[in-house]
Formats: sequence, C-alpha cells, structure tokens
Amino acid sequence: MAVGMFLRCGVVFVLFLSVIGGFSCVSGVEDAGVVWYVGGSGLGNLSSITVALSQAQAGDTVFVFANASPYVESLLIDKSITLWGENPEDTVIDGGLDGNVITVRADNVTITGFTIQHSGMVFPNAGINVSVQYCEIYNNVLMRNFYGVTLYQALFNTVSDNVIVSNDHCGIYMSASSHNIISDNELKNHSFNGVGIYDASNNNTITHNVFMYNDYCGVNLQISENNVISQNTITYNNFGIQYPSEGFQNQIVDNVVEHNNIDLKKPGQFLSNNMLIILGGILIVVIIGVVFLYTLKKKSK
Repeated sequence: MAVGMFLRCGVVFVLFLSVIGGFSCVSGVEDAGVVWYVGGSGLGNLSSITVALSQAQAGDTVFVFANASPYVESLLIDKSITLWGENPEDTVIDGGLDGNVITVRADNVTITGFTIQHSGMVFPNAGINVSVQYCEIYNNVLMRNFYGVTLYQALFNTVSDNVIVSNDHCGIYMSASSHNIISDNELKNHSFNGVGIYDASNNNTITHNVFMYNDYCGVNLQISENNVISQNTITYNNFGIQYPSEGFQNQIVDNVVEHNNIDLKKPGQFLSNNMLIILGGILIVVIIGVVFLYTLKKKSK
C-alpha cells in the first residue's frame, strides 16, 4: 500500500536518492509538487514539521525522518499535502497533552507512517481530527490520546490499516460524518467504544476491522442509518454491537461477534450479563439479610 501511494504522489525516486545518497534536500518533481524533509542530517532539512507545513504548498509532500523523534508539536494541516513518516514504529508525533495532535482542515490530505500520541485529555481532543473530505489516514499507530481519530462533518474519507489502541475514550468517534470507509484497523483497549457512530453519521462502511477489549462497545451505532458493518471481528468487549433506536436501518452482516458480555445490544437493553449477575448476587444477599434479621427479631420475642 505504501509503495502504491508513493507512485501516486510521484516522489519515490526523489526519496530513494535522498536516503541512499546520505543527503536530503528540497526537490521538485514534475507534476508532483515539492518534497520537504524534516529531521534528517543533510542539506535542506528542517527541524520542525510545523515549519515544513508552513512552507509547503498544495500537492507537496512532507517526509519526516525517525531519527529526530519524538516531534513534540501540534499540527494544523490546511493544504492538500501528504504527511509521510519514515515508519510508524519510530516516527513519533507527540501532542504534549494539549489539543489535537493533528488537525486537518483541507481536503485531499494523506497522513501515513507515524505514531501519534498524547492529545489533550478532554473532549473533543484527538490524535487526528478531520472535518473535511477525501483524506486518507493509513498505516499509523494512534495511542494515548483522548480519541484516536475524530471525524466531524467529514465526508468520503478513508481510515485504514491503523493500530488504534489504548486511547482514553474511543478509537474512532464520528459525528455527522457520512460516506467514510473504516477498514482493516485494530481498535482495542478503550474505555468506551472501538468506533462510535453518532449524530446522523450515515452511509459509512465499517469493514475488516478487529474490535477487542473495549469497555463499552466494539461498534456503537447511535441515531445513524444506512451504514454497512461487515466482516469485522468483534470479541471480548462489553457489548459487541449496539444498535440504534428503532427506525434506523443499517446493514450488519458477516461479522464474527462472540465472547462479548452481550454480543448484540438492542435498544432498551441496558445491562450486560456481568451486571445482571452482580445485581442478582446483591439481591440474594439482601434477601438473606432480611430473612436473618426477621428470624433474630422473632426469636427475641
């Protein structure tokens, strides 16, 4: 997938020369914009992603080397560019626990090859926040943010092949966002949902993802319709899939949904099996206590 994206951007040859030649530069490729380098050792490198983004123009690529990680920055992308990390394991963008780590405000942005962590830890901060169209977010690790990815009034975006784990609330939070594709991601270990689909987020496709160990839902559908939830593995969550209220039609097919406390949560179903067991146990203890006190009182007369 990464090679395919390089071919589409038309910058493979320039990046190859810069790495094997031991230098870096700001280079132009016909019909492909300019490649800006951050964190390398050669002539023309920039030390800050923020500076590179301020100088880049639509159609350019910002390539970020891993050796200067972590990059403690909060980024605003307001041009149609590609932000490319050397590799997702070692190329780290750290938001310093302040706001969104990356805010996307231009269509046709690609973000790939990073670990993105430490957004602000209050609503609605996220590792990546998108409120535009036709963006691609793939082959990243998003962890230790409030939300991993947020889509607000966002259309026709693709979030794929990411590892989205151990964020404070949700892996992906969608609000009033339609016609997006969420595919081939790992979404694990969140206090709330793997993905939350809210507020008329319609006509989205959620497919080939793994949802595990999320404390509320793997997939939480609320007030949204015409979404396709298919061929996902949804296991070991509190609720596997939560359906919206009656009247909202969604296509939920060919998923592996098992080993959740409740696999499919229908409207009006509020308690998981574990909670029912706990409440049942409490009720039994209360009954035994009442009977015991009643027996003592009767013997004392």
